[in-house]
Amino acid sequence: MDKSKKTPLSPVYSSFEELAKFNKTIFGYLKTAPSGLLKAVWESRNSEVETLKERLKKAEAFIKKAQDKFYQVHLENQTLQELFNDQIDQRKAIGHKNTQLKKYVKNLESIQEMKEKELEKLQKSNSALNNKLELSHQALLRIDFEYQELKVKHHTLEEDFYQLEAKYKEMKSKNNHFRRLNQQMEQELLRSLDASSHPQ
Repeated sequence: MDKSKKTPLSPVYSSFEELAKFNKTIFGYLKTAPSGLLKAVWESRNSEVETLKERLKKAEAFIKKAQDKFYQVHLENQTLQELFNDQIDQRKAIGHKNTQLKKYVKNLESIQEMKEKELEKLQKSNSALNNKLELSHQALLRIDFEYQELKVKHHTLEEDFYQLEAKYKEMKSKNNHFRRLNQQMEQELLRSLDASSHPQ
């Protein structure tokens, strides 16, 4: 049975006269019944109909209110579903960012470890350089000390040289003087010999 097909509603009549007018055949069979009795039955039924109409209005109002409430709940549910989907998307995004951050932190830790190793190498290298610099400094101090000693010796030798040079000049002057005296003596000796060999 197709539930989508609705049973047609019976017509609703506004008065007993309208009922009699549209149902003449039925009322033809009821000629023996007093018309006042039928009208009284109608009026009694009409009171029930009015009561049912009032109930129907209330039911329709309740249904309308329920439908509005249902629509409101539906909208709220839709909004909540959208918020829920947004939360899911946000959680996925946060999870993705968290994964990226973990990778970033891991890379930073690797870089930090490499820097620490490089720093350790540099410290060792720096320590070796400091040792070499200290040795070089000590060697420079020794060289400077030796240089100062050499300067003193050079000055002493220079003074000795000047003294020797002065003595040499003095001896050279004396030698020249002695040479001249010797020449004079030789000349005197020769003159003396020549005079003795040729007496007057």
